[in-house]
Amino acid sequence: MVGPVLLLTAGLAHAQTGNEPDRWTEAIERLDADTEGAAIVAFEPSTGGVSLIRFGAAGPTLFAPGTDQMDVAERSIARYGDLFGADDPGEQLELVEIRHEWRGTTRVHFRQVHDGVAVFGGAVRVHLDAQGAPLAMSGLAVPDIAVHATPNLGPDEAATLAVDAAAEALGFTPNRPLFAEPGPELSVYRQGLVRGVAGGPTHLVWDVVVAGGPVVREHI
Repeated sequence: MVGPVLLLTAGLAHAQTGNEPDRWTEAIERLDADTEGAAIVAFEPSTGGVSLIRFGAAGPTLFAPGTDQMDVAERSIARYGDLFGADDPGEQLELVEIRHEWRGTTRVHFRQVHDGVAVFGGAVRVHLDAQGAPLAMSGLAVPDIAVHATPNLGPDEAATLAVDAAAEALGFTPNRPLFAEPGPELSVYRQGLVRGVAGGPTHLVWDVVVAGGPVVREHI
């Protein structure tokens, strides 16, 4: 898997890489201006967007002192979510979890959705210090999703096809049956994302968990 490309500052990224897609230029310049070049960023090869922003000394100055933590997290998403690949951060990134960590920091987790359907691998986290100022943001979002969110195949049909495919691939027989666990989940899947490869097609898929005995549990 290709790892993220670390760049020392947003200003350096814009001046020296020369290979980030044009769609990110305005967002990088905005981050650079907001932080006066203090931000550290890393790019994600599979999306062309960033996978990490470290705000450094600029974090406490981005929002008014004492601003509510949830407000800071949501404003960070609205301001910088497009850098991670979200075409419409306010619509595509929804709150999943707020976790208060033992060091006094807080992590606010947003997942990516497309027309109400979860996007596989799409998540952005906002990391806040004990005073509620943003320390960093991390994750990725899949850009340019154009698939329809209504499946042509129902969950029961998907489960049957998944069990049949798994049985053939694994050599199971009626004497050694496989079954689909309840609740197949619909998701949007960008091919190549998990391998760090850009430009793959996007599909609407059913995630079916197929199991059999104590040793088989596969996502199909």
